[in-house]
Amino acid sequence: MALFPETARYKYQYARALQANKNPHAKLVLQELVANYYPAAYDNLGWVNLNNKKYREGIALFKRGAELGSMEAMFSLASQFYEGIIVEKNLDSAYSLAKAAASQGHPDAQAMVLNLERQIQKEYLDAESKAMRQRRLDNIISGVLNSLLLRN
Repeated sequence: MALFPETARYKYQYARALQANKNPHAKLVLQELVANYYPAAYDNLGWVNLNNKKYREGIALFKRGAELGSMEAMFSLASQFYEGIIVEKNLDSAYSLAKAAASQGHPDAQAMVLNLERQIQKEYLDAESKAMRQRRLDNIISGVLNSLLLRN
């Protein structure tokens, strides 16, 4: 960074190193990167805000980072929709965002996509099984009613 102080990638790595060491200067560097629309910085600054209980700001940063193509921001936002603690749970949004991040090679997003696909498939099979049981019950009731009507 000393050789190329204006290179955003180096600034970003510097901010991450500061963040890892819990240095408060990291936030300033991340804010500067966000002001210059560096996509990856939105995720890091989003987490800084979430960790400081500034939930609305954190989620807004994840959204903007996702819009700019940051797979990390996409995954962070997908995780929020999946967990449903800070934002309302929305598995469709979680799936879409995780799929977008997974397509960029994000390994945790790839795992989330597989998990959500299994979950969706299970819910579908459970609903299908419930509908089948209901049809059987309807047929039994209909048969009993028909036999009673025929006796009378």
